[in-house]
Amino acid sequence: MSNLTEKAAYLKGLMQGLDIDQTTKEGKLFAAMVELLDEMSDTIADLESNQNALNDLVDAMNEDLDELTEEVYGFDEFDDDDDEDFHDDAVYEITCDGCGETFYLDEDEVAQGSYVCPSCGKTLEFEFEDDCDCGCHHHENEADENGDIAF
Repeated sequence: MSNLTEKAAYLKGLMQGLDIDQTTKEGKLFAAMVELLDEMSDTIADLESNQNALNDLVDAMNEDLDELTEEVYGFDEFDDDDDEDFHDDAVYEITCDGCGETFYLDEDEVAQGSYVCPSCGKTLEFEFEDDCDCGCHHHENEADENGDIAF
């Protein structure tokens, strides 16, 4: 007897096999308890079936999301090689001085020199400070210690 439905059926059969008089107080109590156990085991079996169906649905959604992530971002979020490639590109945290909203831009977006805030529509201008006198411009795309870019 590996599941509740089988155990409830066994108890129901056992009660009938013992020929318990269901007209007595005790007999009525046993019969009600066996019936309750039978209904509970059916309900639990339905819940398990529904849970399994939900698990299958979530798995299918995760697979679809992985495919979409691969298509949109060009990497699979669980593929270590692609994650390393993604993290090689600089991502900058930008806080709009108009509305205070924080959002993130990649190097190419910042290199354009301006960006329209997605929240308030204010155009943000980016200027790079070159503290180096070597003329190499290697500081053009660097952010401060918090990852913020002066604009």
